[in-house]
Amino acid sequence: LSIETEGTVTAVQFSPDSPLTLAYGTILKQFVIRKLVGPEVMTDSEVDSDIDFENRYKPHSEIIVKLQTNDVIRQIMWEIVDQKNIIYLCQKKMLQIYELSDDKLTLLDEYPVKQLISTIFVDNDQILIGCDNGDVMCLNKSLKLLKTLQDAADYISQIQMNNYISITSGDGTLYIYDYDYKRINLSATEELDFTAHIQFGDFCAVGTNDNKILLYKTSNPVLPVQKMKFTAEIEVMQHYERIILVGLSNGQLRGLLQQPFKDTGILANIGKKPLLLLSTNADQSLVVCGGGEAKLTVLNFGWLVGVENEMEVQNGLQKEKEVIEIEEEFEELEEEAEPSDLAQLSSDVDDSEETESEKGGYKKVIKPGHLDSDSSFSDFFKFDKKEMSHKDKVKSGSYGKGRKDSEKKEFFKDM
Repeated sequence: LSIETEGTVTAVQFSPDSPLTLAYGTILKQFVIRKLVGPEVMTDSEVDSDIDFENRYKPHSEIIVKLQTNDVIRQIMWEIVDQKNIIYLCQKKMLQIYELSDDKLTLLDEYPVKQLISTIFVDNDQILIGCDNGDVMCLNKSLKLLKTLQDAADYISQIQMNNYISITSGDGTLYIYDYDYKRINLSATEELDFTAHIQFGDFCAVGTNDNKILLYKTSNPVLPVQKMKFTAEIEVMQHYERIILVGLSNGQLRGLLQQPFKDTGILANIGKKPLLLLSTNADQSLVVCGGGEAKLTVLNFGWLVGVENEMEVQNGLQKEKEVIEIEEEFEELEEEAEPSDLAQLSSDVDDSEETESEKGGYKKVIKPGHLDSDSSFSDFFKFDKKEMSHKDKVKSGSYGKGRKDSEKKEFFKDM
């Protein structure tokens, strides 16, 4: 569904309560809330007629609320507090808090800021405001300033709060704080801008203006543990189930599987304009994206969960294949071992019992051997050492090396 807006869209956010309601701001200093509406069912007479069908017979949207603001809205946060819809409008130098009730907006409070606001993040009991000069103001819900973080040397690109507070900056650094606003870690500074990031588990995926995503382990984020190259600059990142949605400056929307961390490919392409805005709805069935034009694109992403599950199955099958290959390798090693050694080992194993496997068929239950004397222990580890020694030779590639060298010499000698 394509929504033609009143002006170039500067911010967008789905309602956390209603999966078909979204809010956005425009460059014309407007704040608009729209509701997505499905098509009406046409009667037989309407289907057979040659009339030009109106929008009501197609998926469309209806304006619920429109508000003229003092400045351009840079970011929108929307949360439910005590069953109330609370909306945070981040303007250039002002944070305004509204309550939405009965399709009406009521101004609850506002907080002026001296610096230009670049981003905000709202948690259950606190508000973090990132500024263009690198400052991060930490407020409680009563808008009382608790602390100002001044570690970053450039604009704050994104703030995330989950197990910890993570902040990325245009100075090319990832900063990690605890909930008492004490810095506990930071990455080595890169010679590029960090444009966006996402937390998941003990990792942070950080987007850059150098067309890369860097994966950091937050317990030791000095250097990235993995790098992934894309075709354009990373503009925005958003969680979707266990997938990270990534918006690029060439208009592509791509997906990243969290574990294992890999690219799922292009999910959508909204055009040549940069994909700057991204939001998922309450039930994760829809994604809205846009940027650089007076239009929003709403995508049905219910199918993506099935793709994710299929990828997980494929990963599981790949791991199972690797396990089977390892088992076959060990079987070959056992066949090459001396029969007396195998007989000694099998005498300590009772294979009379069988149990049904989870994947079908039966598998043997191996009980601990009777290692009740020093000689038994010695014999057991003697065999184990011999097995490991043989395996190490195969693994290192030195097994049969002399024979290979002689074959090479004969080959080149003939030439």
